[in-house]
Amino acid sequence: MIPIGTIAFMSSDSGSAQSFREMEDGFAAYAASKAALNQALRHMAAELKRKDDDTIILALHPGEVAT
Repeated sequence: MIPIGTIAFMSSDSGSAQSFREMEDGFAAYAASKAALNQALRHMAAELKRKDDDTIILALHPGEVAT
């Protein structure tokens, strides 16, 4: 198998299952989607590792942006 290289995804600490941020009103759908992304990436990385694939999976949180 030819390694793909590095795959990067934009995530957020709002999706952290360990660091619940109760002050984020109206963020339920956003936080749930980021939590799902984070878990999917963990599973993807574990599966690639089991298959001896050298692909690197990154979940990046660029920081908070005032919009």
